[in-house]
Amino acid sequence: GAKIPSDRLSASMFNLTENERELAIERLKLAFVFLFTIYGVPSIYYGDEIGFEGAKDPFNRSCMIFNGGDKNILNLVKKLSKIRSENKVFKQGETTVKYADNGVFSFTRQDDETEITVILNAGNYDFLVDCDNLEELVSGKTLTKYNLERNSYLILKRRLKWTLTK
Repeated sequence: GAKIPSDRLSASMFNLTENERELAIERLKLAFVFLFTIYGVPSIYYGDEIGFEGAKDPFNRSCMIFNGGDKNILNLVKKLSKIRSENKVFKQGETTVKYADNGVFSFTRQDDETEITVILNAGNYDFLVDCDNLEELVSGKTLTKYNLERNSYLILKRRLKWTLTK
């Protein structure tokens, strides 16, 4: 992990290396997926949605940069917000932990109509996931099997009730 300098001048100029930043962004995305899909109301500290860096207080945040930052993180936050608002299961569904081992954490959110399974891989290995023809909500693709790489995630939706219309 990043070693933040202890002296005030060095801390005021602290930045992550390219490799540290890349890993931090991968982990930040996992955190956002968890935040927007677990029970409760998501709350974001300003700047996290664009990958804003900081060090120890008082250098944890400078003034907000409104026309900069990482657009990929911002787009993911927007997508997760849309997914959350379009699926009432995130507001009132039951939460059940399905798997927690080797850095992989999975849980379901379920109500009478929908079951959504969230799988987060913060471990050191890739995992093959049998998706059983489920819709992956971030990509919009239907998946049958998926290689879940390190520092990646899936949000899989299964509809429990279907309505047929003429």
